[in-house]
Amino acid sequence: MKPILFKELFKKEPKKIIRTVGLFYAGIGAWCFFGLKLMKSTVYNFPEDKELEGFNRTSQILQNIWTTYMPFLIMIGLSMVAFSFALERLKEQRIVIQTGILVVCAIWVIGYSVAFIPYLQAFQSIIPEQRGLLNGLNYIYTIFGFGAVFALMTIPNYKVLKKLKDENTAM
Repeated sequence: MKPILFKELFKKEPKKIIRTVGLFYAGIGAWCFFGLKLMKSTVYNFPEDKELEGFNRTSQILQNIWTTYMPFLIMIGLSMVAFSFALERLKEQRIVIQTGILVVCAIWVIGYSVAFIPYLQAFQSIIPEQRGLLNGLNYIYTIFGFGAVFALMTIPNYKVLKKLKDENTAM
């Protein structure tokens, strides 16, 4: 199976874009749940040790974030897949629905980003000697990560919305 490039994906018709992106979101959410199960099976087996206290706390925060936000990501993805199958029948409502999906994705990213702040603080406390270059790289990595998540959640949905609006004006 050939990997799908974003440039190629955005050239397709809206229902294929929505379906592909929705499956991607649901897959990422499911993968995180798989990772969550792995974390739970390993973290609780660690002995209570002062040296592992920071790691256990950081892992627990990540588990709480994924337990809260990944079901919503899976629901967003599956909703997009269902919407892609009904796209042709929803002539008049499809722009409103796609706008709603875009707004929900933006809200999800903002909520996920805010929920991630305690994790980053706990992660930084594991290695308290982070100064200078290492601390700067950590901030750059964090900003890049949030930017990437925001882009992956909003750009495909915005492109689909734009295509749907263009189709409506052509009719």
